[in-house]
Amino acid sequence: MKKFTLFISILIGVTGMAQESRAYLADNVAKQFSALGTIDDSMFFIAPSPIASGENAGAINPNDPSTGYVLDEAGNFYQLTVETGVYTLLGNMLSDWQGMEFDESTGILYAITTTHLYIIDPVAITATLVGSLGFTNGEHPIALGIYNGLGYIIESKEANSHTVNLATGATSLLGALYPNNPDADYIGDVGGMDGLNVVYTANYQYRYGFKSQLNPTTGHLGSEAFIDGSSVYHQEHGWYSYGELFPDTSSCVEPIYI
Repeated sequence: MKKFTLFISILIGVTGMAQESRAYLADNVAKQFSALGTIDDSMFFIAPSPIASGENAGAINPNDPSTGYVLDEAGNFYQLTVETGVYTLLGNMLSDWQGMEFDESTGILYAITTTHLYIIDPVAITATLVGSLGFTNGEHPIALGIYNGLGYIIESKEANSHTVNLATGATSLLGALYPNNPDADYIGDVGGMDGLNVVYTANYQYRYGFKSQLNPTTGHLGSEAFIDGSSVYHQEHGWYSYGELFPDTSSCVEPIYI
């Protein structure tokens, strides 16, 4: 009679949950592709970024959360493998890219320059003009988010938020990001949005990581919190998106053997 040994390994913890996701971001100062921890909000680097000309526009595909796309200011278009941080150059299109986001309801990838809204085709590697954003006062959009089929833009010159019509590109003023703090110098360092979740840095003696959320009714930024209060953190004008959850050193999950 043969004896069989039953070996069961059970992983307990958030990293074992397939439905979980992780926040990823581009650090334009250290030029690193990075992520936020799952247990706390500490940031850790995954791999160096090959982009030298401003990595302001990036988004992870919600239908394939292990894959992202990045447009740098020079118009170079990359496919990004989220787990390893490997960038693969696919082609080039236009320039001056400031934000990029998937509309999860349609699967369409949108991107903005400082003046216009485009639809990006990641297969054909093309940018199709949707329309002008309509800014006339030297406004400088630095982040694009899409929530419930409506686009949102954070603009740094006037520190305002705007809605953007995804069919025409036209923007409408939503509200002041900080109505009680009109100076708010750190607004110029907004990194990017995923939906209405925002990552940005405070532009004072040190740059500390914050995360916040844009109110879709008032356009105000609220619920600020340190990403990492224990160390100086640079993210300056990067991008921010949610993707597949992979193990990291912040979780320290260990198996239980039965």
